[in-house]
Amino acid sequence: MSQKDIGPAAQRLGIIFALPIEAHAFEQRVRDTIRYQASNLAIFEGTCNQQKVLWTTSGIGRHAATNAAHLLISGHHPDALISVGFAGGLSPDLNHGAIVIPENLLSLNNPCVEIPPCVELPFAGSRFDWPNSLSVTRGTTLVTVDTVVDSPEKKKKLREDTNADLVDMESAAVALVARENNIGFLAIRAISDTSEETLP
Repeated sequence: MSQKDIGPAAQRLGIIFALPIEAHAFEQRVRDTIRYQASNLAIFEGTCNQQKVLWTTSGIGRHAATNAAHLLISGHHPDALISVGFAGGLSPDLNHGAIVIPENLLSLNNPCVEIPPCVELPFAGSRFDWPNSLSVTRGTTLVTVDTVVDSPEKKKKLREDTNADLVDMESAAVALVARENNIGFLAIRAISDTSEETLP
């Protein structure tokens, strides 16, 4: 199935955060915000850097992210979906706070399924003004799981099983909804805990 380019032709972006803390800095940059109530979620619309954006905070996990993606698409028809938030590092090369745009996505739900790429990576560089001081890591693999990977031992085992560089609980679910609806997708993740850190 072909995917829409999410480059300059994309007029409306749908952004899905799992947690309010992940959305906070972004929301400070949005202007002319409008709030909609959709089922059990609040969906917002506004403008950021002259780009029309829709966004919501889905809650944690695959089911919540899928629900949010469907609501954004059915009610607001974005041209692309972006999954944004924290991720755990599996590769020792990813430091705390690193910004990662994964090139490959895996969905770990018996068995581990590779999601065909539906990412147009040049979009991120051409459409958003990344600060000069911000280093964005590309060419990585992200795996989406159903439970928190909270210890160095679990992270090491997951990396050995999947060869993934980072882990989250939402991106693959959003990507699948984007693919089903033939729209673009991008994941942008910040490393909240490295491969050697234990989550509290």
